[in-house]
Amino acid sequence: MFQIIRYSSPRNNNPYFELINDEEKLYLRIKNSFELHPKELRCIGYFDGRERHKCPNNAINVRQCPTCKFRDISKIYTRFDFTGYEELEEKREEVDFAIYLTTFGDIVKAGVTERRRLDDRIYEQGGKFYAEIAHFKGKKAYEFESLLHNHFNIKGFMRREEKIEAIKKDDKEGLEKMKELIEMLREKIPEELNENITIKENHFTVPEEFERATSKDIKGEIVGFRGQVFFSKNNGKILAYHGSDFIGFCVDV
Repeated sequence: MFQIIRYSSPRNNNPYFELINDEEKLYLRIKNSFELHPKELRCIGYFDGRERHKCPNNAINVRQCPTCKFRDISKIYTRFDFTGYEELEEKREEVDFAIYLTTFGDIVKAGVTERRRLDDRIYEQGGKFYAEIAHFKGKKAYEFESLLHNHFNIKGFMRREEKIEAIKKDDKEGLEKMKELIEMLREKIPEELNENITIKENHFTVPEEFERATSKDIKGEIVGFRGQVFFSKNNGKILAYHGSDFIGFCVDV
């Protein structure tokens, strides 16, 4: 039996699940006729930048227990929190980060990522229209992102079910909102923004009509995907699944 530890949606191929067991790792590409029946949910353990460690608590019914979440290196990327990884802070302070806006239907979201990975990161998330609006090194980038969320009330986090509902709507609504936000920010904090802001567009295959899946059992033909969301058709019905919902589940392959 394998455990799903990651979902990825690369720009030039179908998305896939990364699975591991005690002996090997494999990648399960989500394409064509696809079937998957998750079983129990177990903590995925944690990654320290060099190797993956099993959960010391053998926690069940949770994707990642508090202990493993605290020890996982991902926090230095998501929160710029270097607790337990203090030796990496100086190096990360020299990294050039992009602060971006992107659309999910009529919703505009702000985020931060390494500048060199901006295009790939937005695609992986499923953002349709997007633009780098500013860039800074190190912690200042995360502080500017917080400013956008807390002072200008621009959304940062989206729940998985919220994202699926949002992409049912026309991204042109989000595009207009994004343009308005850029103009507002240009008036309020012009010295912080990039002088030239270019809006780019990603292209995805998304069915016109679909429903959010209420079960994690998958059986059908893969008919599209948008970042973290993929679509399966069975008996004429198209269901939308969020890849992150499967992380931590054990499966037979």
